[in-house]
Amino acid sequence: MSCGCPTAPACGCDFSMSDNVNDNYQYCTVCDGDKSDSCNIWYVDGVCKLDQLTYDQVWLILERIPRAKQDLLNITTDPTLRSLANDSHLISDEIESDKAASDLINKGRGTGAGTLPFYTLFKGNIDGS
Repeated sequence: MSCGCPTAPACGCDFSMSDNVNDNYQYCTVCDGDKSDSCNIWYVDGVCKLDQLTYDQVWLILERIPRAKQDLLNITTDPTLRSLANDSHLISDEIESDKAASDLINKGRGTGAGTLPFYTLFKGNIDGS
C-alpha cells in the first residue's frame, strides 16, 4: 500500500471482524486496485467506501449484494479483504426463498392447482420437488 499504510494482518492472525478496515484512512486507502470502473460499489465519486467500514460491515455487504465480491477483488490488493471476498457466499433472502417454495407448490394447472400429488408425501418431498 502507499502513503504509509500498515500491512494488513494475515487472515486469522490478530484480526477481528469489529476492526476498522483502514485505521489510517486520512492518509491512505485500501482501494489500490483498478479504479476505472465507475460502477464499483466500493469506490464512489473518488471515495473509497472500504476505508470507512469495519470488516463485519464488509462481510454483510458481501453476503447480500451479488456484485460486491467481484468489485472488491478488483478494487483492492489487501490480503484480508480478498480473503473475506473469497470466503463469502450470497445468502438468499427469506422472502425470496419462501416465494420460490410457494411458486413450486402452486405450479399445478386446472382443478387441484396449488395442491401436491399425494405420493410426494410418501417420498418425503413435502415441497413438491
